[in-house]
Amino acid sequence: MAAGDTTLLYVERSRPNPLWLAAGAFVIACIAIAYGAMLGRTAGTLVVIAGIAILAVIQMLASWNITLDDTDLRVGSASVAASHIVGAEALDAQAARHLAGPGADARAVFKLRGGKPAVRIDLDDPRCPYWLVTSRTPDALAAAVAALQRHTAP
Repeated sequence: MAAGDTTLLYVERSRPNPLWLAAGAFVIACIAIAYGAMLGRTAGTLVVIAGIAILAVIQMLASWNITLDDTDLRVGSASVAASHIVGAEALDAQAARHLAGPGADARAVFKLRGGKPAVRIDLDDPRCPYWLVTSRTPDALAAAVAALQRHTAP
């Protein structure tokens, strides 16, 4: 393999629930109607434009990528070298809730969406024992971590 080549094992884009986007659009519509009725059509239109821009920014800020290749794992802006990953376990929503709440280790890294299944990714770093990451396909992410361990095993 040439320098700079990596084997991509897993990619996922995590986005907010579309219901939040719908709720935001509803609030914007209500405010736009109120401003439009009170100050005129131009004011209502400006509220809609500003509201859509705000929703787009929120959507971008609340989304993150999960990428695993043979060199590292990246979740949003955080990353860890593949050599530090020692295992992964897919968790259902209830187990993830426990591990993020009463069973949490304060040293761990959390990237979660409430009520969703997650993956616990164990690390060999005593300063950060594991990452807990929400995933739409936790079994696939855990399998990709297992494949990474087979790929990098001596």
